[in-house]
Order: sequence, then C-alpha cells, then structure tokens
Amino acid sequence: MDPKVQQLRAFYYAYRLRSFTKAGEELHLTQSAVSRLTQQFEEVLGLRLFDRTKSALQATEAAEEAILIVERILSDVDYLKTSLKGLAEKRRGHVSFAITPMLAANVAPDVLSEFEALWSNLEVSMLDAPPDRLLELVLNEAVQFGISTLGERRSDLEYTLLHSDHLCLICRPDSVFAQRGDATWSELRHERVIVVTGGTGWPDFLRPGLAEGEEIHPRYRASYSSTALALTAKALGVAVMPSFMIYGQPNDPGLVAIPLREPLVSRNLYVVTKSRRSLSPGARALADLFKEHLVRLSASAG
Repeated sequence: MDPKVQQLRAFYYAYRLRSFTKAGEELHLTQSAVSRLTQQFEEVLGLRLFDRTKSALQATEAAEEAILIVERILSDVDYLKTSLKGLAEKRRGHVSFAITPMLAANVAPDVLSEFEALWSNLEVSMLDAPPDRLLELVLNEAVQFGISTLGERRSDLEYTLLHSDHLCLICRPDSVFAQRGDATWSELRHERVIVVTGGTGWPDFLRPGLAEGEEIHPRYRASYSSTALALTAKALGVAVMPSFMIYGQPNDPGLVAIPLREPLVSRNLYVVTKSRRSLSPGARALADLFKEHLVRLSASAG
C-alpha cells in the first residue's frame, strides 16, 4: 500500500510542530485525526516515526530521514497543483491551431491580438492551410484544432459549430444585386460566375443551390478565395461563397455579400478536433474568441 498525500502532510506538520494538536490546527483537522493519519503512515512504512510522550513528540531516526523525502514530495505536489491551476485558468501553456488562408488573413490577426492581450503567457502557433491539408494537421495532432467549413464528415473527427452562414453572391457595390439587396440561384445563369474549385466543374458544395439537371458554367475558376475576390473587385464577374469570406479584409475592395435564395444554402464554419480529444482550456478560450469575433463581424457587415 502506498502512502497518501494527506498522511504525508500530517507527518510533515507533526514533525515541524512536534504536536498532533498544533498540526491539526494547521490542517483544520482534529488532534485524533492527525494522530491516526500519522499512525497509518507509520504502518505503510513499517517504521515508528515518533516516540510519543506527554510533553511532546520525539522524532525517531527514521523520521529524520523521512522528512527530507516528504518535503520534496509535498513540494512537487504543490507545484503540480499550482502549475495545472495556471493551465486551467489559461495563464500558461501552448495553443496550436490551423485555419484556412482567407480567414487566417482577414479574421485571425484581430482575434490573436485580442487573445494575446488577455492571456499573454500562452504561446500560440497558427498554421494556414487549405481544408484538406487542415484536416490532416488535426488528424496527425500537429495542431489541437482547425477552423474550416464542413466537407464530407469523417468518423475520426469531431465538428463543433463555430459560425452559422450561407452561400452568398459576392459582388461590387455598383452591381444590380447590391442595389437590390437580393439574388436567386436561377439568376446566376445570366451572370459571369467566379467559383473557387480545385477541379474543372461546378464545386460539389454549390450543387444544392441548383435545380435538378440545371448546369451553370463558371466564367472563371480560382484555386484560392483571394483570387476569386480580386477578379470580382475588377468587375470580371460575381463570386459565390459564404459571406464570412469578406469579413475584416485588411485591404477592403468594397465588395458586398448578397444572400442567395431559392434555396438558401448553409455554409457554416466549424471547430474541427480529433475524435475523443478534448481541447485544453487555452485552446477552448481561443475558439470561443473566434466565435465572438465572427459574430461581431457578421453584425457589422449586416
């Protein structure tokens, strides 16, 4: 049987104060409770630690050796508690996350600036990566979590909703859609559409907006959202993407997001974690701050 921390503390104070009564006062225990804990510690060791007299406790040779070890153990225990408390209170530790490039450029800087001001002792690492690479980083535990849209669900990943959004028509303020404040999917047939896609066709995540059998041929296909937005800003067409793609742009080209209706197609952001892996307090705090910041950006954009 191994000694318990409470037994070590009882022995420590009894040794220092040479009294079970005074030790009990320090530990907020009765004299008999301290005496019993010390006796249990002696039974674990198989050694007598005190010669008990009416006037005071007399430490034995075994106690003189034991106190040096017990002091180190209690010091380590106290350090462990303090250290983990600091981690729980987000005063220390390391947070790593991955995020898609547009959000890394447009949203992350303000969030990280605010986060560092709140928790300056936390070290933060950010990797900007496309969605497929982002999932690999989460699965390989190179990062604690990722921030991305939802592709095909995987059983080895968990998805927590971060921000609700939908697909929009991104256009210039002088567009007829911006002036009208509304757009439908069927109207895209008559527009020069710019899409972000890794292939040559209509991206799968956009298909729910099209009627069965309907086809729309994009005018431009871009591999990166920033390219699609740059083309849109030059009046080369209209882009289709979630409204959060134009949140907080440092070099604002003045684009606006118009909801695409009939139907309204969701395109939400998620915190992606590896299955059965809990976020550290610091990582959870950072994800919460992203959520708050996205809400503020959405309100200001609306």
